[in-house]
Amino acid sequence: MSCDFGVWEHPKITTVTDARATYLELCAGNNSKVLPSKKVAAFMQDLDAAFPDINIDPNPDSSPWSCGHTVSIGSVVMSCRWSVADNMEDFVRRLASKHGLIFYNPQLDTVNF
Repeated sequence: MSCDFGVWEHPKITTVTDARATYLELCAGNNSKVLPSKKVAAFMQDLDAAFPDINIDPNPDSSPWSCGHTVSIGSVVMSCRWSVADNMEDFVRRLASKHGLIFYNPQLDTVNF
C-alpha cells in the first residue's frame, strides 16, 4: 500500500473538486487537463536530487518511493511508502509551493495552490 500525491501547473484549477478531477484524469493517463510546464521539470530536478525516483535510486530498498513516478510535461504523480508518508507529504508540498505548482493529496482530498 502506498500514499499518493499529484503535482501540476494549471492556473484555472482553483477548487478541491477541480483538483480531484484532474488528479483522477492524470491517474487514468489523460494529461489534457494540465499545461506543459518548465516548473514541473525544475520540480522533478529538485525532487530527484533529494529523493531519487526508485527506478534510478542506487539504493532502492531505502527509497521513500513505493514505485516509479508517472511524469508528463505538465504533471507528476508519485507514490511513497506509508512509513514515510507524513514527512514526504510535507517535503513534496513545500517543494511544489516553491515551484509555484498545485499539490494534491488524494488520501485527504486536500489541495495546496
